[in-house]
Amino acid sequence: MTVHHSVPDYPALRNSANEASIAAQRIFLCWNRVQLALLAIAAFLAGITFRSVDNQRAASWTICGLMLLTLAVSSILRIGRFDDRWFHCRAYAENFKSTVWRFVMSQYDGTKGAETKYLREVKELNERLPDLQREFAKYTVSGQLVTEWMRSSHTLPFDQKIALYRELRIKDQADWYSKKAKFNCRMEQNWFWAIVASEFVGLVIAAIQAWLLLGFNPVSGVATVGAALIAWFQIKRFSDLGTSYAIAATDLQRISETHRGITSQHEIDFMVQEAETAISREHSMWLARRVIV
Repeated sequence: MTVHHSVPDYPALRNSANEASIAAQRIFLCWNRVQLALLAIAAFLAGITFRSVDNQRAASWTICGLMLLTLAVSSILRIGRFDDRWFHCRAYAENFKSTVWRFVMSQYDGTKGAETKYLREVKELNERLPDLQREFAKYTVSGQLVTEWMRSSHTLPFDQKIALYRELRIKDQADWYSKKAKFNCRMEQNWFWAIVASEFVGLVIAAIQAWLLLGFNPVSGVATVGAALIAWFQIKRFSDLGTSYAIAATDLQRISETHRGITSQHEIDFMVQEAETAISREHSMWLARRVIV
């Protein structure tokens, strides 16, 4: 029996959890962008001095409206708890993924024992996170919990099964971590210099304002933009993610090298346990950091 070594076919429930996580992430980040943009616009508008009393009053009411919208966005973020939904849906999807791989790599003995154990682990995962089921209901959840790819991979010969896990799990996950580590390190540098640039611009404008006393004072607006950049930098946590992803990639590469020349099912089980623990550790650290934000 052959298996396509391209893309694993995970159950629809896991894919639904992944889609729910991505959707919650997009909503959370979008509303944060709107909130920071509204604050920056209000700050720039507050720096304008109008000659006409009517225009000044109109500007003041506009600022009031912007602050009201900002308050509404804060309420939406608080009530919607999109960050919690994002974090926990991702944790569910990744735990489900680990459960799938433990089943695939378990010993095939011609019975339904491994499949029964896998279904029991899925049930326990659902019981630990029961509130997430309504999130998944918004997406496609129909489909079998045991796909044909999982069954066929589970019955592979010893050597092919090891090669499958090395390629589609360890290497794939390590490559993903490495790519994300480089991306976050690069973004950390870019955003650091953007913050420095905004602070330098604010310094220059403040000096010009002190010298010329212009009618339009953009210092508060520039300062708010700088604060918004810092807030976004903290939300994204580029430095923390870059470090944790790099450590996770190194751990997986070490595990792959350590478990060369495997000759028994016991050694397979030990390799899978160590690899899935390393991946789970990264997810747990990520979840702990994100809850603090």
